[in-house]
Amino acid sequence: MEIRLLLLNFQQGAFCKNNYDYFLIPFRMFPSIFYEHSLKAIDLLSKYLIKQNIDIAFFTELDGESTRTIFKQQLERISESSNINNKIFFPTYKFGRYIDQGNGILSKFKIISSEHIKLPGNGQARFLSGMNLKIKNKTIKAFITHLSLSRSDRKKQIDFIANHLQKEKYPIILSGDFNTESIDELMPLNFLTDINKYKTYPSWNPKKAYDHIFMSKHFKLKYISPANELFSDHVGLELELKI
Repeated sequence: MEIRLLLLNFQQGAFCKNNYDYFLIPFRMFPSIFYEHSLKAIDLLSKYLIKQNIDIAFFTELDGESTRTIFKQQLERISESSNINNKIFFPTYKFGRYIDQGNGILSKFKIISSEHIKLPGNGQARFLSGMNLKIKNKTIKAFITHLSLSRSDRKKQIDFIANHLQKEKYPIILSGDFNTESIDELMPLNFLTDINKYKTYPSWNPKKAYDHIFMSKHFKLKYISPANELFSDHVGLELELKI
């Protein structure tokens, strides 16, 4: 059976596609009770999910219910617009009413259970979040994460993730923004296959391969490519796996 996936750092829907857009981020995302800044990005993304027939979408840097989104959850909006109904938003950082940041997974497949585990490290909290999905008569584990900017914290986080996933008995897909392209840093995850070799950041001139998708031996890669639309400051990754 084939599964089509998308991985995207959504950047809270700021819709940055060049250096000029990046400069305007504080103004685009200024808390407002009148204007939801992310609607353009959500509309484009939802149409893309439908057009490309995506089965599972992994997101980092989503916004939950805050003044930046007029207290509307971005994952909920994307789900409604794309008709991908199974979803979980995993909160990672909250600042009063103004910021409610997190990661999320959308799935056409039934969600059996989920987990949201805080990772070691200092500064902004980081998490490994996942769900058990039922695909026909099989169960798979789908994980999303967004690691620290600090190399020393990333080492602790990658070691933790590796130890946790090595105990899993089900087929694994691990995805996210790892904030590194270092083979040495990612070595503890070598029991999985890192299937992305594309540079993904910044989206208008990709120089860094920060976004990764790992798969267990239960899967076979059919194709992977950069998404042919720009939604944020990261390039989305589209792929198809056979289980």
